[in-house]
Amino acid sequence: MNLVDNYKKFKELRCTYQEFCYESYSYQLDDDAIRMSFCFSVDDSFVFNPVVEIPMRDFYDVEGLSVDLMENLVFHIGMIELISYWKAACPKVIVIQPFKLTDEQIAWWKKLYYNGLGEFFYLNGIAINEEKFVEIRCASTAHLQKSHVSMDGGCIVPVGGGKDSVVTLEMLKGMYAVTPMVINPRQATDECMEIAGFRREDSIIVHRRIDPFLLELNKQGFLNGHTPFSAVLAFVSLLTAAISGKGMIALSNESSANEATVKGLRVNHQS
Repeated sequence: MNLVDNYKKFKELRCTYQEFCYESYSYQLDDDAIRMSFCFSVDDSFVFNPVVEIPMRDFYDVEGLSVDLMENLVFHIGMIELISYWKAACPKVIVIQPFKLTDEQIAWWKKLYYNGLGEFFYLNGIAINEEKFVEIRCASTAHLQKSHVSMDGGCIVPVGGGKDSVVTLEMLKGMYAVTPMVINPRQATDECMEIAGFRREDSIIVHRRIDPFLLELNKQGFLNGHTPFSAVLAFVSLLTAAISGKGMIALSNESSANEATVKGLRVNHQS
C-alpha cells in the first residue's frame, strides 16, 4: 500500500470498528515467575491477550509489596500495552474498564499515545490532530489507590544491547548497586551484560509476548507500525524497581532522541 491507500484504510477502519476496550488485567505471583496478562477487545470482533512474565530472583521482595501497589503497577503496564493493539483498527473511542481516570490522567495518556504514535501516523500517511484521534472513556467508578514502597539506593539499568547501555553500565557500576534489566533478551543484550561483568541470572529478565492474533491481522491488511516502546520500557522498569527495591532507574538514549527526525514534525523513532 502507498500512503494514500493507508490513509484510506485508516478512515475505513475507524468507520467499521467503533470501540477499543481495555477489559481487564490479572497477575500471579508464582514460585518461578510473576505473570501478568491483559485483555483488550475491538467491538465484538477481536480479542487480544498479551502476556508479560518476569522470572523470579532471590533478590525480589514481592511479599513486601501491597496489593494496591501491584494493582496500580500492573494496570499501568496494560495502559501502555493497549496502544499496540489499538493501532490495528484505530477506533475513535478507547474504553478503560478496570478503573476511573481523572480528566488530568486522561489528557496525559492521550498526549502520550498521540506523540508516541508519531512515526506510525507519518509512515502510514495519517493526518489527524491530538484532539480528534481518539476519545478516552472510563467505564468504572473505582479509583486507583496510592501506595508506598520502600526502595534503597540501588539502580536498575535497562539494557537494549547498544552502545548507550554499555556506557551506562560502565559509568554506574562503580557508583551504585547496579542491576541490569532486559525485555526479551537476545545475544546482543547477553553480551552487553557479560562484558560489563553481569550474569543473566543476576539480572532482571522480562518476557513480553505479543498476542499472535495481532500479527495475523497485520497480514490481513490491518494497520501496523511503530508504537512507543520507550514508554513500555518505562512502566515495566517501574514494576521491576518495586519488586527489587531499587530506588533509581537509569535509562539512556543518544541526544538525538530528543530531536525530530522529520523536518517540521514531532516524529522520532525513539519515542
